Amino acid sequence: MLTNINFLPWRETNLHYRKRRLYLLSVISLIFSALVQGWLHHNVSQQSVHIQRSIVELETMGVSVDKQRALTVQLQAEQAVLDEQLTRIRSLENNKYSMMLVFNLLGILLPEGLVLDSVSKNSDRVYLSGFSYQADLIDELVNNLKHSHQLSNVEIQSMFTRDTHPVSHYFALLFSIKKAP
Repeated sequence: MLTNINFLPWRETNLHYRKRRLYLLSVISLIFSALVQGWLHHNVSQQSVHIQRSIVELETMGVSVDKQRALTVQLQAEQAVLDEQLTRIRSLENNKYSMMLVFNLLGILLPEGLVLDSVSKNSDRVYLSGFSYQADLIDELVNNLKHSHQLSNVEIQSMFTRDTHPVSHYFALLFSIKKAP
C-alpha cells in the first residue's frame, strides 16, 4: 500500500488560508450588500414619501387653481353684467344730455305762439308735434331747426289744418342731433 506523503505542506496551508479568505470576503460582501440594500431602501422610501407629499401638494394646488378659475369665470360674468349696465347708464346719460340739448334749443328756436304737444326721442331721432293758430310760425320753426348747427335731417312728418274757431294748424317734425366730435 501506498502511503500519502505530503511533500508540499504549504499547499494545504495556502488552501486553508484561501478558504478562510473566501468565507471572510463572502461575509463582508453579504454585510456590504445588506448595508447598500438598506441604504437604497431608506432613500427610495424617503423619495417615495417626498413624491407622495408633492402629489398631495399638487392636488391641493389643483383644487386651489380650480377655485380660482371658477372665481375668475364668475368675476368675468359679473364684469360682463356691469359692462352691460354701464352701457345702459351711458345710453341713458346720452339720452338725457340730448334731450336737455333739444329742450334748450327749443327754448331758443321755438317761435312764440307755437304750442308743443309732445317731444320724444327714439334712438338718434327726435319727434316733435304741436299746433299753432298761425301757419307761418310752423314755417319759422322749420327754418330755425334747419339752420341750427346742432341739428340735422329736419323733416316735416305731417301737417294739417282743422277748421275750428280759431283755425288750428297741426304739425309733426322729425330731426336728428349732430354727434359731438
